[in-house]
Amino acid sequence: MYGKCISISYARQLFDEITERNAVVWNSMISLYAHSNNVSEALELFQIMDVMPSVSSFNSIIAGLLETKDGFLKAIAFYRRMLVMGFKPNSITVLALLRASSGVAALNFIKEIHAFSIRNYISLNPQVGSGTVEAYGKCGCLNSGLLVFNSMNVRDVVAWSSLISAYALQGEAKIALETFSLMEMAKVKPDGITFLAVLKACSHAGLADEAWMYFTQMQNFYGVAANSDHYACLVDVLSRAGRLYEAYEVIKGMPVKVIAKAWGALLGACRIYGELELGKIAGQALFELEPENPANYVLLAKLYASLGRPEEAQRITREMKERASIVSKTIRKEKKGYEITITIYIGRNRGRSQIYPKSKSNNTIYNATAAGIIWIDIKWLILPPGPCGHPLTLRTEHMEREVFFLCRTGHLRG
Repeated sequence: MYGKCISISYARQLFDEITERNAVVWNSMISLYAHSNNVSEALELFQIMDVMPSVSSFNSIIAGLLETKDGFLKAIAFYRRMLVMGFKPNSITVLALLRASSGVAALNFIKEIHAFSIRNYISLNPQVGSGTVEAYGKCGCLNSGLLVFNSMNVRDVVAWSSLISAYALQGEAKIALETFSLMEMAKVKPDGITFLAVLKACSHAGLADEAWMYFTQMQNFYGVAANSDHYACLVDVLSRAGRLYEAYEVIKGMPVKVIAKAWGALLGACRIYGELELGKIAGQALFELEPENPANYVLLAKLYASLGRPEEAQRITREMKERASIVSKTIRKEKKGYEITITIYIGRNRGRSQIYPKSKSNNTIYNATAAGIIWIDIKWLILPPGPCGHPLTLRTEHMEREVFFLCRTGHLRG
């Protein structure tokens, strides 16, 4: 009760006063810590359990790790620990792992989890089916996602939205919109997430008029209120189509908070179409919303440079450099695995800019080519062998606007 009222300290005091604690008591306290974004305390409590942990113990930690920095990788690592201790995942575990694996685009791991869910009849769960469709879609395996969708006995709004999002994410706008029509024919009412995927599909295909139609239909016909993300997608569609002032009017008339995505879409289009005045307005708004994001400075500087105003471009670049360090690189060894995080600040020269940071073992080489000045985060985690007997290697790349990144690696050994 204390935990549900967000009184974690009182819950812990009561927990400490209990002389004989069973697994339910331990799991309750661990879950409270994990769901209150205090995963470190949850882990410490897990380590000192004087009873055998259960699947619920691991599920709470995994769910909590997903909300932390680099949490996807840590959640998968904790899952491996769960297997080593002989525990069998359930549907809650699978749902969390699907989210983690899609977050780091670990296709082989998604296949492993999918196969496990089929063997253990967990795939029959509609939530697991929808999560699997979404995971495959994020990795670009649309055929696998469609097979999972077609095999589902119950296709609710979540399942349909997952499939539409998968097609939209991979640029298959026509198929995404056709799938939305099939959804309507199946008498499944779309929600806000569905329309967000539809608007993204319109954005990829440059269908500005269609985006307006779906945006209006969403509110007037289905009664779904538009949020900041819906408006940002609409602004993106209009901006890509060159309808910059129309996009600006949408931003000015937004009844909800204007987020950086909306201004970023407008600024990017201003750079493409050479619209300086709107670009300056969007840039200033972004500097206030995201003062530490160098991508915004790069776009505005390039806009000035493309219009023959190098002095202004240099001023923006100097302002950006004042806010950022030149190179930050950390290499950290994790227990039962190796995690490497390298952050590179790359500046464009006349030719090709190449940087080769290497791990201590000199077995990992990164070859980066930048079109602008930007931060790139590359994360690796080499985990212990799984049930198949082979090490699991995960990689995530974070790429901002105006960056083209190539990565080549050898084998990393401990």
